[in-house]
Amino acid sequence: MVTMAKVWRLSDSFHGLPRVENFVLTEEELPSLSSKDVLIGAVYLSLDPYFRVFSSGKNLPGEQVGRVLDSKSAEYPVGSLVCVHAGWRSHSVINVTKPRSYGTKVVKIVDVSGVSPSLWLGAAGMPGVTAFMAFHNKCHPKPGEVIVVSSAAGAVGSVVGQLAKLKGLTVIGIAGSNEKCQYIKDLGFDHAINYKMDDISSSLDTASPSGVDIYFDNVGGNISNTVNSKMKSHGRVLDCGSISTYNDDSASQGH
Repeated sequence: MVTMAKVWRLSDSFHGLPRVENFVLTEEELPSLSSKDVLIGAVYLSLDPYFRVFSSGKNLPGEQVGRVLDSKSAEYPVGSLVCVHAGWRSHSVINVTKPRSYGTKVVKIVDVSGVSPSLWLGAAGMPGVTAFMAFHNKCHPKPGEVIVVSSAAGAVGSVVGQLAKLKGLTVIGIAGSNEKCQYIKDLGFDHAINYKMDDISSSLDTASPSGVDIYFDNVGGNISNTVNSKMKSHGRVLDCGSISTYNDDSASQGH
C-alpha cells in the first residue's frame, strides 16, 4: 500500500527561462481511503504555460492521466485509467464524487490497445478542446479559405490544422524545425514554413499570393506581425497564445 506521494512544488517564481532551481521535489503523507475515495498513481502529467501565474511555494497544478491503485468506489475499480486535475504528484487520494479544480471530477477514460492514454492530455483533452472550440466558434471558417497556424506542430496548432483540412481550407503551418515541418505535412497541412530557416513573408506570398483569411496565432511577436501584414480585408485573427514572449522578462508573465 502506497502511503507517501512525491510532490513537485514551485520554489521560486519564473524569471526568463525556467530553471531547475524553480522546482523542488517534496514528499507528502497520503490519507487513508474513505468511502468513494480512490488512490491514483500518475502515468502522465501535463505541462502548460499557465504554470507561470502561480506563486512560489505552491504545488504545481495541471491535469494528469493516472491509474487507480486502490479503490473504495465500485465505479472506479483497481486498474481503471482516469484523467483528473491532481497536479504534479506521483500519487493522490481523491473522492470521486467531489468536483476538482476548474469544476471537474475524476473522469474515467477508455484504455485502448495501441493508443497512448497521453492523448487525454493532448488532442482528446484541454488542448484539443481549445483547438476545436476556438476554430469552429471564433474563426468562422469557410471551405476554400486560407488559414495560417503558428506553432503548428504544438498540441493546439496541430489539431487546428487538421480541423481546417476537414473543413476544406488551405492550411499553412509555421514551425521551428524541418522535423516539425515534416510532421505537420504528414498530418495533412498543405504548406509548412520553418521560421528558423525560411523567410516567412516570401513563403506566405508563394503559398497564398492573394493573402490570408484566418490567422490562428499561438506565438505573438515578429511572426505574428508578419502574418498580420498578409491578412485580407475582413480576415480573422484569433489570439490563442504568445509563446515567443513567455520567457521574456520584459513581457507580462500572465499572458
